[in-house]
Amino acid sequence: MKGEQQKPIWTCLMFNNAARPKACFTMWIMLNQRLLTVDRLAHWGIEVEKICVMCKNEEETAEDLFIQCNYARRIWERLLSSIERQTEAPMTWEQFVQWCIMHGKGKRAATQLFKFILAEGIYGLWMERNNRIFDQKSRNEEQLVKEIVYITIVRTQHLAVK
Repeated sequence: MKGEQQKPIWTCLMFNNAARPKACFTMWIMLNQRLLTVDRLAHWGIEVEKICVMCKNEEETAEDLFIQCNYARRIWERLLSSIERQTEAPMTWEQFVQWCIMHGKGKRAATQLFKFILAEGIYGLWMERNNRIFDQKSRNEEQLVKEIVYITIVRTQHLAVK
């Protein structure tokens, strides 16, 4: 009905990703720039507090929440160093997507682990943001990183057994 649609350039990040389905789905929504961040809600006319609940410095956008926010940057640094990847993530949305694609192409075990960590990291940051807004609960970076690494270890061991 919509006609021919161009395939997104980031599909390599989605396929054969061993992350939990909810993490992959959240990453898919984020890559399509459809997460209901504060800037999107405000654009629709909904009155919301515009400051990022993670860093309390900038207006919340997907770019701030997942890339530029100090809390998110420290999470990515720790997660990426745990899998021995470059720890300096890009600063703009376009650079972030290109950087993810560059590290997410291929079938090597390191590439699969990167895609897994990427999806679980995005999901973890999104859930942390929602917990801070809706439940007034927060975790420090150490707690969030430990949870993501634990999930990664458990799921990769489970998949290796199959």
